[in-house]
Amino acid sequence: TPGVLNNPSYFLTIGSEELGEVTYDKGNINTIGVYITYQPTLFQYLLSQNDKFDISDYDISSDLSPKDQYNRSKNLKDISITNALITAYEKAKSVDSSININYSFQGLLVTANLPSSYSDELKIGDIITKVIVSNVTYELSNCSDGKYQNYFVSLIKDSYYSKEEFTLVCLRGEEELKIPFMWKENGSLGLELHPNYQIISTTPSYHIDQDTVYNSIGSSGGMMLTLTIYNSLIEKDVTCGMMICGTGTVDNLGNIGAIGGIRQKITTSQLYKADIFFCPYSSDTSTSEYQNYMDALSEYQKIKNPTFELVKITCFDDVLAALERYGS
Repeated sequence: TPGVLNNPSYFLTIGSEELGEVTYDKGNINTIGVYITYQPTLFQYLLSQNDKFDISDYDISSDLSPKDQYNRSKNLKDISITNALITAYEKAKSVDSSININYSFQGLLVTANLPSSYSDELKIGDIITKVIVSNVTYELSNCSDGKYQNYFVSLIKDSYYSKEEFTLVCLRGEEELKIPFMWKENGSLGLELHPNYQIISTTPSYHIDQDTVYNSIGSSGGMMLTLTIYNSLIEKDVTCGMMICGTGTVDNLGNIGAIGGIRQKITTSQLYKADIFFCPYSSDTSTSEYQNYMDALSEYQKIKNPTFELVKITCFDDVLAALERYGS
């Protein structure tokens, strides 16, 4: 259902007065939360029949349990924060050379292991660091171009045709585990994997409040968190005093990804009288980013006298370029 605006950095502080670090105005930047209910009551179900709500069936044979879905969303939030920090600091470094960030690739984080996958031994939160295929061990960190997911699939692709097991070497806390795995008949793994990075150091420093960081979960606020961090690092306020809303995941290179609940987020932005709404987009019509934008545009066109402009973006540079146009 439609939800509320959230400050994307309520749990995150950039800079430290004790260390004499200077940071700047975060601006009026907002991500948009939606309300999600599992097993709605009959009254909630009846309310959901209007066109502002979405409802879907739950399939116990293929969908994550509510507990696993919650754990998945917490892990996606962690990835989102790390990617936002990397993207914002790297971009701000090009404006101010005193800004810096050091980080390293840790492995592929398991954010979902579907009930229909080969093995339930692999848990959400495990980090795959190596894969053993035909008794040969491959380190995922050896991927040269940074496309770790593609590299992982390339290592195990022959095992799909031979219908042979391969072994996933993963970290669960401090423990290293070896878990046999295999492709499904339909050519999928039943896994959701994301590159996982560890931030080693930053200038200026940052602090995450562990008591509040999971008040909202999921990765859809990644792009807006990136903008907030960036605006805290550089002297110029890129928001130009406007009320900025938007949504979208972000990777460590600043690419923007699709999210759920886009129609409801358009409705919420109008309720709060936003000036701009940034929406994921791709010119490739087969992608979820393209569909995200088309769904948002359809909902946007239903609004009489919208207060905000719908702006499509594919990467963080698009966000800054759009704001630069407003400020000129």
